[in-house]
Amino acid sequence: MLILARTFRLSLLAFRNSEISKTASSALLRPTPSTAVTLAPPCGISHSSCRSTYTTRLSMSDDTGGGRVIRPRVPVSSVTAFGQGLGQEELQSLGKEMEASNEGERLVFPFVGKLYDVSNAALFYAHNGRLDAAQEQLKAGADLMASELEGVDKACSKDGVRNERVSGALENLVKAKAFVYFLQTGRLLRKSALEEEVADDEYLGAAMRLTSELSRYAITQASILDRSSILACASLCRGVFGELVQFDLRNGPLRRKFDGVKYDVRKVDDILYELALVGTGADEGDGNADEDGGGGSRKRKEREEEEEEQKKAEGGPVLDTEEFESIRVAMTYFDEKREAVIKRTRDIQKWSKMAIYSLHRADLKKAEKQISDCRTAAEGLLPLIDETPRLRMGAYSCSMEEFAEARLYELWLKEKRLATRAEVGLVNTEEYLGGLLDLTGELNRFAVARATERDSVGVKECLETVLVIHEFVTLNALPGKLPKKKNELLNSLRKLQNMTYELALMKAGKGTVSGVSGLDEGPATADKEG
Repeated sequence: MLILARTFRLSLLAFRNSEISKTASSALLRPTPSTAVTLAPPCGISHSSCRSTYTTRLSMSDDTGGGRVIRPRVPVSSVTAFGQGLGQEELQSLGKEMEASNEGERLVFPFVGKLYDVSNAALFYAHNGRLDAAQEQLKAGADLMASELEGVDKACSKDGVRNERVSGALENLVKAKAFVYFLQTGRLLRKSALEEEVADDEYLGAAMRLTSELSRYAITQASILDRSSILACASLCRGVFGELVQFDLRNGPLRRKFDGVKYDVRKVDDILYELALVGTGADEGDGNADEDGGGGSRKRKEREEEEEEQKKAEGGPVLDTEEFESIRVAMTYFDEKREAVIKRTRDIQKWSKMAIYSLHRADLKKAEKQISDCRTAAEGLLPLIDETPRLRMGAYSCSMEEFAEARLYELWLKEKRLATRAEVGLVNTEEYLGGLLDLTGELNRFAVARATERDSVGVKECLETVLVIHEFVTLNALPGKLPKKKNELLNSLRKLQNMTYELALMKAGKGTVSGVSGLDEGPATADKEG
């Protein structure tokens, strides 16, 4: 027992001594508020390229033991006097012009919304047999078109082409009118009978969309075995399809709508086939089948003959084939002119790209000649464009963006400023802005070439130019499809910023960093290497 007590006292004494030792060691190792801790280089090896001392100052509170919050600096603009003199007046003028254009765009949404409301209401009433209410809605739509369409077209049409939202709403209204007219007469409404000024492609689009309403109407009538109404739907759907199949429709909205017509024709034909399978001889929605057994086919033939006689008595086919033919001829003529423009714009694009290639090779004389050839080719197409403004959209507009890019890059290299629209020439606002956004990619390539020569000033000039363009793009709403080019601009800006940072690192690497403190308010300094 005595031995056990003595052993317990010795163990307790050893435990107390170990705790005292730990406390003393902790006090010795705890740094004071002004203790500087020197860290080894990241590579862990002491050699000439790692002579910088990594020092951090630990500021600790006596009360809580926590670190002091480091307040970051407010960023300083990277745009110097060079960037401010690039052509701010032209960009400000463009901003005001785009703001006025956006005001016109704002008129579109309420007008389009009201037009869709009245046309959809007319379709609803027509499908539910309330033709008087449908006519009232169509009259309200006609009044709306007469009072507001001209102002909306003037505010937001471009190159003689109506705004696509307005065009879609107008197609929907014409479709509603055509459906009500079909229920009253069994025919397709003529384009010449419309009160509104409807373009050929808008009328064709409405005729194509009408077939979807006819297939929907056919299903409703099939539920009450109204075979004659379904035959009327099938006759008009086949007639529209037969006329449209003669058109050379290019890839675009009309082509996609035409694909829907084929499915509508098939759907109505399937309904007729299914009614024939069940042996129904229903007529005019009476819901009664033929009672003479095998006489169903004979009675169907008699009804079809009666329908043909009725069509002849009422004045011919279900649609005006001559009107469709005149539309087809006009669209074919337009396509021929469009093909001619596309072929000649290829030269403009080719010479513009070659001019940019020459500018990157510092061959300014060759680039000037190539840009002059571009201008001559573009001017040669102007009479055709003035005759048909719609031809400017597409290939010609894209080629003029390339031309604007080459001209902007040429003047920037020569005078270190952004050319105005008047100096570029031949381009509208959207084409000029497209060339301006594409210019950022060329400046990025030029900066890479300057960086290989360790020309930090040249890289900084490219960065400032892109920053000025980025500021303009950020503060203004871009028209058309130009917002898609923002990603390219941001990529160029990011690459230029990384390039500037790497050049700064290379410049700082020539000396030894004396101290980098997370709490120092001044920038890191570099000593020159002996």
